[in-house]
Amino acid sequence: MMRTMIVGDSFAEHFENTYLEMVCNNLNFNMICHMAQPGYSQYQIYKNFMDQLHLEPEVVICVNTSHDRLFHPSYQLTVFTNGDVRIPRATRDQILLDTEEAARQYYKFLHQQKFSAEIYRLMVKEMQHICKERNIRLINLNGFFNYLKDADKFYGYWTDFRLLDLSRADDPTWQPKTPDTRINHFSPQEHVNLANRITNDVREYICS
Repeated sequence: MMRTMIVGDSFAEHFENTYLEMVCNNLNFNMICHMAQPGYSQYQIYKNFMDQLHLEPEVVICVNTSHDRLFHPSYQLTVFTNGDVRIPRATRDQILLDTEEAARQYYKFLHQQKFSAEIYRLMVKEMQHICKERNIRLINLNGFFNYLKDADKFYGYWTDFRLLDLSRADDPTWQPKTPDTRINHFSPQEHVNLANRITNDVREYICS
């Protein structure tokens, strides 16, 4: 059984009874580390990957998120396309009112499309370099828009679809950043469909 690490955001939050467990069972992967939370930025995904390399995984399943999720050690921050910064109400209650606007302006300044997209690409490319050097099989699942060029995807298996699109097709009423009762944003049947869709391609990649 191949030792497998799973990192990602809400599309990978749960393991049991999901497409992730089904893929691991189908391919005889032994999950040794699973670190994924809703709202994770690409930096948090990258950091979890780096922090757990000492476990010596043979396979890494990575759900890459969007480049515009900003890292904050305590709060989940998201920048909308109009440049506004969304700070959850529970978080706002924890921030002193006299510092909230300063924090908002800071993150507006930090989030520039070219800057955040380039930092995103550098982290994704670094993960590929590390996996290639260590002969770790890397399985990349695309959650959102990732602004990656073909040249940025030089190692591992890459899906040609977005999990966001499959989730919306599974439940057209759901919108990102809103509550979702489905596990990892998929219905039970869609977990089966997704696992079947991924398994054959990953098996071919692992055996190549």
